[in-house]
Amino acid sequence: MIFDYFWLYFHTTILSIIIAREFLRPHQRNLFVLLIAGTFLILVSGQAWWVLERIYNNNIAGMMHLYQYVSISGARTANFYVGLAVLAFAFCYFINDTRRSVIKNIPQNIFKNAFIKNKTYAYIYIWVIFVAFLLTESAGGFYASITNPGLNFSYGVTMFMILLSMGKLPILQKIAYNNKINFADASLFLIVLSFTLINARMNAIFIILQLIILMNYCNREFSRRLLLLVPLIAFVILIIFGIYREFSSRGGFVTGELDSSFFMDYFDIATVIDWFYAFNVEGFVGLAGLLTYEEHIGRGIDHDFGLSNFVFITQFIPGVLRTDQSFPLFHFSEFLRSIYPYRDGSVISSGLEIAYSNYGLFGVILLGGFLGYLSQFLHIVMIKRKHILIYTLVSVQSLNLIRGTFSNAIFFALSEIVIYLIYNLLKTRLIALNLSAGSNFKGD
Repeated sequence: MIFDYFWLYFHTTILSIIIAREFLRPHQRNLFVLLIAGTFLILVSGQAWWVLERIYNNNIAGMMHLYQYVSISGARTANFYVGLAVLAFAFCYFINDTRRSVIKNIPQNIFKNAFIKNKTYAYIYIWVIFVAFLLTESAGGFYASITNPGLNFSYGVTMFMILLSMGKLPILQKIAYNNKINFADASLFLIVLSFTLINARMNAIFIILQLIILMNYCNREFSRRLLLLVPLIAFVILIIFGIYREFSSRGGFVTGELDSSFFMDYFDIATVIDWFYAFNVEGFVGLAGLLTYEEHIGRGIDHDFGLSNFVFITQFIPGVLRTDQSFPLFHFSEFLRSIYPYRDGSVISSGLEIAYSNYGLFGVILLGGFLGYLSQFLHIVMIKRKHILIYTLVSVQSLNLIRGTFSNAIFFALSEIVIYLIYNLLKTRLIALNLSAGSNFKGD
């Protein structure tokens, strides 16, 4: 017990020191380290504290978390593994920190014409409104989307959210290339953000983070006060909006005013923490539950060496087809899912759970080291202004390596690239058509 708490303090302190070190820098703060280390601290180390406190304070041998059982030995081993992952993260972070200290001739903000004609805006508006309508219908209609947000997930919702995301690109591209933003850019972004929020909170947070990353690296570096808005926004979306979702899930459709007594019951720190870690997060519990399962079966699990992550290939296929047994790739998809050794545990498998399922303890340490390296790599790329918009779009998926599955992180990263390429292609074609129409008019 003493060692468990010492180790908790140890890896929590390391993450806190790294966050404080970056936050207190006078300039060139690494936003990716703040985001990745902060996410790890809250979703993994924070839940480790919560689980071990509940087990030790109640003097119990284990606890149920959603659909999986976590034993005290599974939680203790998971805590030790988390500490090793944090050490690997810190090592790779500090080793690669020397690379950014020798960067010379930092480019100035890049200006590149990202002008969009009114006719092009019209096409984008039509696209966004049409896809938003299809997304709303897939989620059960407008009333269901507002009164039961994110609780009517069905086939097509994810794909429509991806297609809808094209509407955020005008403003992101203009920020990346230092163009003036107009009302059309802002309104398209807000439409995309609103319809995404009522269907998937994390996707909405990712969209906001993409905007913040570009503003920080391409326009003017955020002050420390402005940086504090990031956790505040996350709190509002994950906690405040999350409690509203909880209310609607328990009370059915919301009618009239929100039940203030239910809502205010959550405005107690202990209650909010319990609700958050009990129903929203599996960052630590996923790994602890898997180790408990391994203990239960009396032998090591059959590691899949990353093969199950290739299920992202089938995620590009509409769900109606993907789950149809007559569809050619159905059995391939089922095979990839079947080789994952902990299928009946977590609701959403976390990064550490996936890493252990893939390669055991080595995978857990490897993930920690990779996140440390990735946070520095992304920062250096952004400073050097290399393919800045593409890197921004996919960079937020680094957080999915902590909170979600690797296959989802790959799928959404590739989706961002595909939508960006389609957007640029359509914009180029529309410009070409406008020029062609103009030349024909002059020829007449």
